[in-house]
Amino acid sequence: MASAVARFDRGEPAAFDRHAFGRRAAVAGVVAGVLALHAALIAVARWEAPASHVMPVRARIVDAALIAPVAPPIAPVAPIAPVSHTSEAAARTSSPSHSIHEAIRSNLAQPARTRPAAPVHAQNTARTPPPLAVPPAEHAAPAAAPPTQRMAGPQPQPAPVATAPAADAPRHVAHLDCALTKPDYPAQSLRRAETGTAIIELETAVNGRVVGARVATTSGYARLDEAARDAALASRCQPYAEDGKPAPARADVPFTFTLSE
Repeated sequence: MASAVARFDRGEPAAFDRHAFGRRAAVAGVVAGVLALHAALIAVARWEAPASHVMPVRARIVDAALIAPVAPPIAPVAPIAPVSHTSEAAARTSSPSHSIHEAIRSNLAQPARTRPAAPVHAQNTARTPPPLAVPPAEHAAPAAAPPTQRMAGPQPQPAPVATAPAADAPRHVAHLDCALTKPDYPAQSLRRAETGTAIIELETAVNGRVVGARVATTSGYARLDEAARDAALASRCQPYAEDGKPAPARADVPFTFTLSE
């Protein structure tokens, strides 16, 4: 190398150095390979960049409106057919009662024709209008059932019989000859100082025995009334005589309760 430079400096042509040329060629190849590798890397980077780039998503606001359901179509209403007056007139004409009334009216409207005298029976028959046809009832009323028994006519009432008073009914008299038993004074009435007079209605039999007693007038205390009733039942009386015959009788007898006794 130094010799080549010396030759060049002297102006002599340099000899071809194979070794130097080989080294320069190797360096140039290495540089070219490095450049090619970088170029490939740059190309790959440019190719993957658009794929990895993510576009931002923009939100859009959309106004939504509720749509009402569509109502089903309304079916057209068929027009009502007008009532035919001709059919009503035909129905009236076809009814038997209407035709009979029309016939009677036409006969009355026509003037009477002069005819020879005819028997009275024939004239009456000609003038009598035909009977009106009665339409059958839709629901005939059921026939009344024949009565099973005839209603009995008013029976004669028997004459009232005068009933005489029974001979055994006791008669209420003003006084009875009795030996009255003194009533016992209830102890509770004594402690409470209860006093009063109870009137007892006696009932005697035919023999004078006392068969019944009831309180006619209360003394004001139930204990005193009960004591007076017991004393009346324990009493004895003489038989009551009416028209010389003994009879049952009733009389009021007082029983007095006082604290002084």
